[in-house]
Parts: sequence; structure tokens; C-alpha cells
Amino acid sequence: MRKTIPLMFWAAAALVLSTCGTLQDVFREPKLSFQSVELKDITFEGINMIARVNVENPNGFDIPFPAFDWELFVDAASFLKGKAAQDNGKLKSRGRGVVNIPLNFTYQGLYRTFTSILENNKENTQTPFSVAVAAKFPLPLIQDKVFNLKYDGKLPLLKMPRISPGSIRIENLSFTGLDLAMGIKVENPNEFPIPFPRGGWDFAVGGASFLKSSLSESGPIAAKTVHPAEIKLRLNYAELLTSIRSLADSNEARTALALDAGFPIPAFEGVRNKLNIPGSIPVLRKPEISFKGISLKTPALSLNNLAGLGKLEFDLAWEVENRNSFTVNMENFLYDIKLNSSSLAGGRIASPPRLRPNTKTAVPLTVTVDSPAAIKALGDMINRGAVSYNAGGSLGLSGDYPGLEKIALPFNFSGNTNLKR
Repeated sequence: MRKTIPLMFWAAAALVLSTCGTLQDVFREPKLSFQSVELKDITFEGINMIARVNVENPNGFDIPFPAFDWELFVDAASFLKGKAAQDNGKLKSRGRGVVNIPLNFTYQGLYRTFTSILENNKENTQTPFSVAVAAKFPLPLIQDKVFNLKYDGKLPLLKMPRISPGSIRIENLSFTGLDLAMGIKVENPNEFPIPFPRGGWDFAVGGASFLKSSLSESGPIAAKTVHPAEIKLRLNYAELLTSIRSLADSNEARTALALDAGFPIPAFEGVRNKLNIPGSIPVLRKPEISFKGISLKTPALSLNNLAGLGKLEFDLAWEVENRNSFTVNMENFLYDIKLNSSSLAGGRIASPPRLRPNTKTAVPLTVTVDSPAAIKALGDMINRGAVSYNAGGSLGLSGDYPGLEKIALPFNFSGNTNLKR
């Protein structure tokens, strides 16, 4: 009994058709329109879009959803084709529905098909696209009719990330070596995260390759950001000077950081970013300290009666040579002087001078002895002439040069001298 109902329906429809004479008197064509074409997901591998098509049934009975043939055009040229169907679905009488048509493709396939897009990608952020849809309803009355729709829009393009040089910073500088932080900047112009580049670098000093390594930072680079990264390395002066003898008498060394890196992105396989970042580093040279001797400041006429003197004054002569191309500050100057193993004086120079670049600086010091016993002992030494001395201490240094840490430079001198008057 149930099987006879559809036959009765179409028989009745045929009767009405023969009576009324037109199709519209019995059946009204469905209406189709584009609702939207939306980006569902966009990654560095490709784009997933959804084309949403509105379907309206103006009839008083249910009809099946249509089957779709679709074609994607990029830059006016055909790129992808496909089919879509709403299996076992029906559109209610006088009802409306939406059919979702997935459009998925990879950038790799896009750029292989349209080489001009990759060439123009340096400037363009979008390219035109069209979605053409042809729909057919599995209904005997309109099974041969094709409903054509077209949607035009702009497709976002994958942009090549860029690597540019940053800064070279000295983090720590001492007489044994220096720590460097060499910066690069990675720009992601895309609307989605990308992986950090992979590659290696070669650091050359004085034209000779000195250190090599690979980029080790990991993690994604956020969309529309510039990500700073640093290459850190330690240079040992002893190793450096052994490798490059020409630097032995230099205050500065020319450097070059060669960087070769690429992004693990399918569309840009084989595309490399190559940088050659020139620079220079200081070769810090240790100041040379020398002791120039002791002279008696007390008037010669008083030497015949040393026991009656209330004090003795001595001038101590020091000299510090700064062999660097920048000023070095003397933070403090600690000293201890002994004559014939007897302590003469010790302490700190109150206001030590600055050491100017590539110059020798005198560091004068006057010491006073006012102990009667010490004066008598010194008088005996003076009358004998030559004395042995020991001059020890520590020189505290710092500088305005970036990364120059405070350095304590110990010294110790010994020898024989005649006390000058």
C-alpha cells in the first residue's frame, strides 16, 4: 500500500500538468544563493575554506538537497575541482537550508601550479579567487537543469619570513676574553604562527673561521611579529691569539658572522636566508704597571740630625701604561711598600687618575713617616745608601667600554735602589 503512494502522487501531478499546461502551476524551482566563503583554518601548510550555499524550497512538499560540482579559480585560472553532496538529506516543504562545501588546498600545490604567485608574493598579500558552483536536483521534473553560482573574493597568500641582522653586544669583557651576544631578527608577516628557522652560523675573526654552530632556539614565531634571537659565544684571547697571530699587536679585530638559515615550511623548501654581518671586537690589553723608584723629600741639611726630625717624607713614583684604544678608569690603587723587609707605608691612593688611550700615566705618591723608631731605622738605611724594596698591591680597573667588568690587577715589584735626595 505504501509503495503505491508515490505513484499516485506523480500520476496526480501528471494529470494536473495535462490540465494546467505549465510546470510552474505544479512545481516551483528551488532557489540557490551564496551565503559566504569563509576561512576555516589557515596555517603555513595551506588553507581550509568553507563555501556556504543557501538552498530554499518554495514547494509544499519535501525535496532532496542538490548535488554540487565546484571549481576553484585562482588569478582567473582553474586550480581545483570537486564534488559535494548532502547524503540522504531532504529539504522540508517551504524550508531553507545551508550546504557546506569544503575547499582545502596546500600552499605548496598552489605555488607549484602558479609560479607567478610565488614571484609576486614579495609584494602582494592577497590574490583574487573565484568559486564556481553547479547544482543539480535529483528530481524527475528538473533533473537536467543546472543552477550556476559564482563567488569572487581575495585569497590570503603565505608570505616569506625575513631574517635581518640585529645588534652585536659585548656582555662581558675581561683580560682573558669576552662574551658576545650577536642578534638577529626574524619577521613573520603572516596571520598565523610559523616555526623558528633552522640553519647554522660561522663566526670568523680576522678572516679565519673561529666558531661554528647551529641555530638552536625552538618554538613558533607569533603572527605579525618580529622575533629577536641571539647567538651567544665566548672568545678566549689565548686561543684567539694562537689562531690568529696577526692580532698580537692589535687593539681591534674585524669579525664576520655568516648565517645560512631556512624555514621548515613546505611551500618554501629550498629557499634560504643568507646573511653576512660584519663587525669588530676589542682585543683588551692588560695595562702595564712599573715602579720608578723612591726619593727622599726631606731637605738634605736635616739628614745630619735625623733623630731630631719630626717626620720623613718620601716620593714614590709609579707609571701605568694603557695599551688600549679606550679610556680605562682606576677605581682604586692599593699599595704596600717595604724597605729592607721593614714596612715603610701602605694604604690607598685617594684620587687615582684616569688612564687615557695608548698613553703612559704617572701615579705620584707621597708617604710620611713620623714614628721616631721608624725614622731612626730609615736614617740608618739612608746613610748606608742602597736598600732593597718590595712594592706590592692591587690596581682596580673599570671602563666606559660596553661589557667591561671591574677588574682587580695585582702587582708586585722587588729590587734594590739608592734613596734619592
